[in-house]
Amino acid sequence: MKTKINMEKIKGWCREVGEYQLDNFQKRVDVSSKEQKINLVSEVDKKSEEMLLEAINSAYPDHAVLAEEGGAEEGNSDYRWVVDPLDGTVNYVHGLPIFAISLALFLGEEAELAVVYLPCEETFYTARRGQGSYCQGERIEVSSSENLATSILATGFPYDHQDESDEVLGYFSRILPEVGGIRRSGSAVYDLCQVARGTFAGFWEIKLESWDIAAGALIVKEAGGLVTDFSGREISSSGREVAAAAPGVHGRLLELLNPSG
Repeated sequence: MKTKINMEKIKGWCREVGEYQLDNFQKRVDVSSKEQKINLVSEVDKKSEEMLLEAINSAYPDHAVLAEEGGAEEGNSDYRWVVDPLDGTVNYVHGLPIFAISLALFLGEEAELAVVYLPCEETFYTARRGQGSYCQGERIEVSSSENLATSILATGFPYDHQDESDEVLGYFSRILPEVGGIRRSGSAVYDLCQVARGTFAGFWEIKLESWDIAAGALIVKEAGGLVTDFSGREISSSGREVAAAAPGVHGRLLELLNPSG
């Protein structure tokens, strides 16, 4: 039996966490290192996740949770939240105002709901399965472009790019000559939301995790876009290879990402 989920309640959680993040933005924060050299984790990430998990557990105590900092929590229902409390941590700790709070709710293997909040812009992107995608309550759609040469794409670099750059540069060198421009924001979910609203015609990245893409993937799909791996298989939460794009350019993007077919 489906649980009724209150979107406004979830947005309220995000606003509260966003206020906390902004209160500490561009201030000194304690930063530790994950396994990779520049995979920074701040005290703000951890506190933001604690706030979100406390809200989820209070409202939906039987739901499972998968979160970036805290790992997995089992639940007694088929619902599972996938949470990234601060996507764009490196931007945040360096004072760059592009970061996001990202939540997706799955029922079994299907993403049912997504909420992405950009605190610096006070902007929400939302989607429900089968009901479209919205920015600040206005319906959004992916680009109608059918030509990469006049399109802007976005990408990101994995945290180990200093040690493993050949693969990343290979994709970049094949795509750059074919497109109108490439942007790198430092937040995968931000880029996915820009694909959904038609600003970017497409996005690709490797070595992402479920929490990096789960909400953004549903928002792109409900805006009419395609989200696959580099072989063209549809994905909703796995992020090891992600190619998200408007239908008119997705095929050519895959050809460039996977020239061997």
